[in-house]
Amino acid sequence: MKVKLAVALSMVCAASAIAKQSAPGSASPSNPDMPMIRVSTQFVVMDALVENKNTGQPIGSLKAKDFLLAEDEVPQNISYFTHDQLPLSVVFLFDLTETVQPVLEPLAEGARDRISLLSRSAKAS
Repeated sequence: MKVKLAVALSMVCAASAIAKQSAPGSASPSNPDMPMIRVSTQFVVMDALVENKNTGQPIGSLKAKDFLLAEDEVPQNISYFTHDQLPLSVVFLFDLTETVQPVLEPLAEGARDRISLLSRSAKAS
């Protein structure tokens, strides 16, 4: 089974990047008033959650060979693949002004419902 990772897939990309700002005075060709910034990436971390279409349960038995990762339709090598369960911290912030008071209780109930779905190892504030 091949699963193609795409932007539409719920994923978070974090890049270890080296940003190089061009020489002072040089500008972007599309906007002469905006300075140009060039970025080079050596390593990109992509999180993916693949669920069973029928049950909604995560599929935990996938391996790197089950994924096709492409940039501009050119297949890319997956150099590191792991099944991690990273700690999660969740913070709920509520506006306590008068205009929100009528809906504050349902918001708090919704927050409590979401917290109850988190695993015991997750931290919620």
